[in-house]
Formats: sequence, C-alpha cells, structure tokens
Amino acid sequence: MAEYYYYWHIHHDVLCERATEPIANRIEYIKSDKPSNEVGIRLRLLKEVKSAKVIAAADVIALARETFDEAIAPAKEVYQEAKAPARKVYEEATAPARKVFNKAMALAKKAYDEAMALAKKEATIPAQKVYEEATKKVFEKEIALARKVFDEEVALAWKVFNEEVAPARKVVEEAIALAKEVLNEAIALSRKVIEEEHKKECVDCPCDGNSIFTKK
Repeated sequence: MAEYYYYWHIHHDVLCERATEPIANRIEYIKSDKPSNEVGIRLRLLKEVKSAKVIAAADVIALARETFDEAIAPAKEVYQEAKAPARKVYEEATAPARKVFNKAMALAKKAYDEAMALAKKEATIPAQKVYEEATKKVFEKEIALARKVFDEEVALAWKVFNEEVAPARKVVEEAIALAKEVLNEAIALSRKVIEEEHKKECVDCPCDGNSIFTKK
C-alpha cells in the first residue's frame, strides 16, 4: 500500500492535510485545470511538511475526528431505528389524502385537456378564457379541498412523527454536542502547533488560515 505524506496547501483553503494520492497527480491537475493566474502561487506553496510536530498534530486531529464519528455512531443508530417505524406511520397516515389530492389533480388535467380541445374548435372564443371557465370550478373546489385535506393530514402526521423520534433525536444531539466539545478542543490545540510550524516552513505565505488567496 502506498504511503502518502502531509503537505502544506494541497488545496487553497486547507492549511495542512495528508495527500490521498501521489502529489504529482495534484501538481498536474493544478497545471492543467486551475486558472493560469493561480498556478504559480499554488505550486510555490504546495510543499511537503517537514516538522514532526505538525505530523503528530495532524494525526491527533485525524484521530479525534475518527473518535467523534465512533462516539456518535450508537446514538445515530438509535435515531435511525426510531425513525423507520415513525416514517412508516407517517406514510400510511398521509396516503389517503395523497390519493385524494392526486385524483383531484387528474380531474384538473382532464378539464384542461378538454378546454384546450374546445378552444381549438371554437376559434371565436380565446383559448385562455375557455380554459379558465372550464377549469375554474375544478381548481376552486376539487383542488382546494384536496389540498386542504392533504395539508391537514400531513401536518398531523408530521407532528406524530416528530413526537415519536424526539427522544432519539435528543440522544443524538446530546451525543454530538459532547463529542464535538472533545473534538474541538483537540483541534484547537493541534491547530495552534500547526500554525506555528507553518510560519517556519512556509515563509512569505499569504495564507490567513482560511485561504492562500487573501489579496484581491
């Protein structure tokens, strides 16, 4: 398995990251696909990280992110297990209203087609007027009623869905909040080391921590 290393500025908005392919591939991509006015600075700043401190700090961040994903995985699984039956109940609850609504839409489409066919025959009557007269009743009564019923059923079913998954959602949110606190602390400490070493290795670099393109 190929071993890839950490580099500064593989991407213009990432200070330091591990290459996921031979760096020559990235260099070739920059030369062939990036705007000509960006190529020079991208290639000048793209360099392998030498500091062991940076590599260690970057590994800490990578590990912290893996730990974050592992920490919230059980909570996300609980949420998915709670959501599946709740979603089924929601779909079953809204199916009748959806059927009524679709039927009303089909009637409206039929009225539209008939109105347009009549408009072609009755040349003295504007097509738009024929359409409006023929479909007004359907749209105002059938569609409006179907939409009202549908919206009410959906709102009620959605309320039930949210109530069912609320406990599981809370578990996920709490797990994420706790894990994110640990992750952010690890990133902050490691980021400080990376930024300090970056100043030493990447002299005269315009990067402000977010992008190398800081000059308009």
